[in-house]
Amino acid sequence: MATSHLHLFLFFLFTALSTVCQENNDDALPQLPPSEQEAVYRVLNSVNPAIPWRTIFPDNLCASPSDGVVCDYPDASSSTSLHVTELHLGYVSDYTQNPPCSSNATLDPLLFTSFEHLRKLFFYKCFTGAPASLPATIPEEFGSVLEELVFIENPSLSGDVGVLIGYFTKLRRLVLTGNGFHGSIPNRISGLVSLQEITLSRNSLTGGFPSNATSRLKNLKVLDFSHNSLTGDAPDSIGDLTELLKLDLSYNAFSGKYMST
Repeated sequence: MATSHLHLFLFFLFTALSTVCQENNDDALPQLPPSEQEAVYRVLNSVNPAIPWRTIFPDNLCASPSDGVVCDYPDASSSTSLHVTELHLGYVSDYTQNPPCSSNATLDPLLFTSFEHLRKLFFYKCFTGAPASLPATIPEEFGSVLEELVFIENPSLSGDVGVLIGYFTKLRRLVLTGNGFHGSIPNRISGLVSLQEITLSRNSLTGGFPSNATSRLKNLKVLDFSHNSLTGDAPDSIGDLTELLKLDLSYNAFSGKYMST
């Protein structure tokens, strides 16, 4: 009997110690700042309100994040604070389990004000039903470390394309294809000197080619403005893009000499 009592005592002692250790380990895990976690919930809910995001992911989102939400340390010198560095939204395939968007998906403005460490933003077939729109303005601070901005096949998402193209000095990929964007291509696109790809095809863009738009984009490999309503001359500076592998300006109203490949 004494042996049984000893075994029972040791069992409860082991359980209690395990619980304390687990709680301490959970406390030691780097946490996503509460305001940033709230913004993730809001963004996820805006693209699919039918999914109970807060119930499925009630605690530290970075410890066990939703598909499509990537957390990381913002730089090599940081080891205590995690932040959201990638958001991939919209179903791609059974092998890419991003959160699927609903037919009444909207774009929460918090997306452009709450993720200062965001490196990649990806929307694929997310806005295909009810009308959605870009905010009227986006803070210049958005995208200070952004490397990839990708909106593909979102026909019901409208807005001035100039609003979405900010001062992204680290941006490598700008892919806005098959959306409902309108307006003209802003001159500040020439300042995105890290760009390797610009694809703005199949929107409703108008106006001319920005002056000196490509003169500083020495790393550009893909330039695709096809299937819009752009007019005017294509600049001679395109010929100076020695790294260019694909150029497509087809299905516009350009004058002057250019080629489509």
